[in-house]
Amino acid sequence: MNLVIRYLLIIFAFCLVLCNLQQHQVLAATSIKKLLGNAKPGQIIRIPSGTFVEDVIVPAGVSLRGANARKTIIVGSIHLSATPQIPVSLSRVTVIHTGSSK
Repeated sequence: MNLVIRYLLIIFAFCLVLCNLQQHQVLAATSIKKLLGNAKPGQIIRIPSGTFVEDVIVPAGVSLRGANARKTIIVGSIHLSATPQIPVSLSRVTVIHTGSSK
């Protein structure tokens, strides 16, 4: 009986991982803009650890999630293209704004 339960738990864990992979796009990138190139509403784009020097426009419905606020740093400006109906989120990153606001 214990063996059957173990196999069921392994299958359940595997299914959770597959479902999770379909919701997240994890890519090694040198540019956040490249990660956002094909982003679709509802998608969570994971940003790896590193310092990214660029201005970023996040499309409506897309979420950006860094590896860790201390390890994922964006130097530049961030524009979130949210609407009241379609939100945008940004989490686990540090943004160091450069330049003036327009």
